[in-house]
Amino acid sequence: MRNLKISSKLILSFGLVLVVMAAVSIAGMTQLANVGNGYMTAQEQSVYTLWIGIIGAVVVAGLVFSIILARLFTKPVNKLVALVEDVVDGNLNVNMNQADITKDEIGTLTYDIFQLISTIKNINDDLTTFSKNIGELGDFEYRMDYNKYKGAYKELVKEVNRAVDEAEVESWVFFEAITDIGAGKFDIVPKQLPGKRVVVNEGLDKFINTINRVVNSVELMIEAAADKGDLEFHLDEEGFEGGWLKLIKGLNHIAEAVDAPVVEIRDVMRNLATGKFDKKVEGNYPGDFGIMKQSVNNTIEALDGYVNEISNKMVALSNGDLTGRIHKDYIGDFAPIKESINSITKTWHKAVSEISMASKNVLEGASSITTNALELADGSTAQAASLEELHTTVELINKQTRNSPKTQRKLTSFQINPPPMPKQAIGP
Repeated sequence: MRNLKISSKLILSFGLVLVVMAAVSIAGMTQLANVGNGYMTAQEQSVYTLWIGIIGAVVVAGLVFSIILARLFTKPVNKLVALVEDVVDGNLNVNMNQADITKDEIGTLTYDIFQLISTIKNINDDLTTFSKNIGELGDFEYRMDYNKYKGAYKELVKEVNRAVDEAEVESWVFFEAITDIGAGKFDIVPKQLPGKRVVVNEGLDKFINTINRVVNSVELMIEAAADKGDLEFHLDEEGFEGGWLKLIKGLNHIAEAVDAPVVEIRDVMRNLATGKFDKKVEGNYPGDFGIMKQSVNNTIEALDGYVNEISNKMVALSNGDLTGRIHKDYIGDFAPIKESINSITKTWHKAVSEISMASKNVLEGASSITTNALELADGSTAQAASLEELHTTVELINKQTRNSPKTQRKLTSFQINPPPMPKQAIGP
């Protein structure tokens, strides 16, 4: 019976009543017939048969009436059942035609169900708007209007607003903590929340402690690298999890990526400082470190080339080769060195050439002077003989004329004004 519909129950109920009534009537009539010693006249037999037919007709009419009555009663009920099933399935978009609502109890029930659906729909719309303003638009001050509801629905909306108020307190505690952390304040103590909401405080405390550990670790790395120049310093990865562990490993990887090329470049430059060009940066480094490697190696190659060429030119100069020149392109500040060496070589070559020419001229002049000197010596010897002869002649004349006054006067005049000497040519 529980699984039968209302219409079936009504039909069975009316049918059962009619059957019982018919059975009672037939039983009564049979009893009356038995009272007459079981004998019925033809008229009584006709009346008995007539009543049996009437009772059967009444039973059939009752069944037909019960079917019609059941349909009239169950039709609006079935509509309500379908309507409630739609609402249970989440379909609140139902419409009510006032003309279809009867004035009986079923009509009242139908109207009340529609009112219930309308209330549920309004609450659903308010919750949707509430969720959009809180979640999508970020309006934490938005609340639902509970005054348009009554009874339990009003209290329900109030409870929703109160729950949001409490959640907002949690949100502000979290927001203020995050804001302080964003401002670099890692020593904050968030407001303690009651009850099970303490998990928010526990999460914030763990987050703040982790941030402090990361900051302290980074400070140690900065101090080691920037202040002490220790690029081999590594952070302790123990105690970090998830993204924090990945971050610490990333910082250590950065330190390793910086330390390896810097150490190798340091060693290469230290070797270069000793005047050796046989060592270059060999590591495979990406990005700017690769550019640094190439720059250092190019510098060593350039310096090696410059030094070797300059050394060869200096050796050539020391061996008396003043004709050599530097023809290789020198870049930057090395270009003036090239020009200076070439200029020095050119100047020395010119000076030595001029000195050589002057020496040649001096040698030729010295040879000419020697010839003239020899000729002068020969002339001086002849002149000395002439003078000796002249002196003898003068002495002789002096002796002959010494006793004569007239001759004495002439001699005196001759000594005062001697005759001019003949000129002797010098040179060829």
